[in-house]
Amino acid sequence: MIAIVSAIFGFLGPFVPKLFDMFQAKQDHAQEIELMKLRMETASSEHMWRLEEINAKADIAEAVAVHKPEESYADKLISSVGGGSLPGWVKAYVALIGVHVDFVIRMCRPLITYLMVGFYMFYKIAVFHALQSMGMTGFEALKGSWTEFDEAMLAAVISFWFGGRILQRHTKAK
Repeated sequence: MIAIVSAIFGFLGPFVPKLFDMFQAKQDHAQEIELMKLRMETASSEHMWRLEEINAKADIAEAVAVHKPEESYADKLISSVGGGSLPGWVKAYVALIGVHVDFVIRMCRPLITYLMVGFYMFYKIAVFHALQSMGMTGFEALKGSWTEFDEAMLAAVISFWFGGRILQRHTKAK
């Protein structure tokens, strides 16, 4: 019996180190895979941090650009006319022209907006009075003049003025 056991150990003996090597290689591979996963997670988080840093720098640059005072057209005209060679009244006249041009340039969009809102209000008041003259009460005329289009326009205006800020705050919170 001892001879059989020694023969089996003698036969299997050379394979024992290979078995330990296979076990060690399996552990090494598992450790390498785990290290690679950790490296990938680290690279991903570093990428996200870098992306957040880029977005923060872009937000800062945008805020600086928005708050940077813009040189007015009047200043550009005065500086282009020349310093001391012209009489004071010419410089004053050029500055006055520049101020008026500046006013027209800066009031173009607000003026169009005010005119459109005024026209819309005038139209709604005319519709309200027309419905009242047809015999409707004030509340019925108001209810009849308020349409689905008015609801959509009100929602669009409120979303334009306030929705962008809320969306920016919401995306910054994440």
